[in-house]
Amino acid sequence: MQTITTDMSLRDAILQLEQKRMEEGMIIKNEIHHLYESIKPVNLIKTVVQEVSESAEIKENILNNSIGLIAGYLSKKAFESVTKSPAKKIIGTAIMFGVKKLVAQHPETVKKVVAGIFNLIRNKLDKKNEA
Repeated sequence: MQTITTDMSLRDAILQLEQKRMEEGMIIKNEIHHLYESIKPVNLIKTVVQEVSESAEIKENILNNSIGLIAGYLSKKAFESVTKSPAKKIIGTAIMFGVKKLVAQHPETVKKVVAGIFNLIRNKLDKKNEA
């Protein structure tokens, strides 16, 4: 900064500093408002959901775990429908968790098996419709 020698240059310097302070104050206010908005729980949840929806790996993991849970639940229900004893229900729950874990760990194999089953059913239905 240069040396101020006159009243006029002092006033100009004061005005410039006041203007600079106002501009920097507005910038700080905007940054604080942006920070406040970004840490609201709703906005944090939105950000996490957006990041999850953009990540293909996370989507794949959610899909695989969902398929595992559904397959485990269906196998438990199928096993429990055969019998109603408490011991069999415990075994059914163990089967459910085992199937869920198996499906979650080997999703590609399960997808191939399910696709093969669907193709087999579709082929049988096509042959039945042709006859």
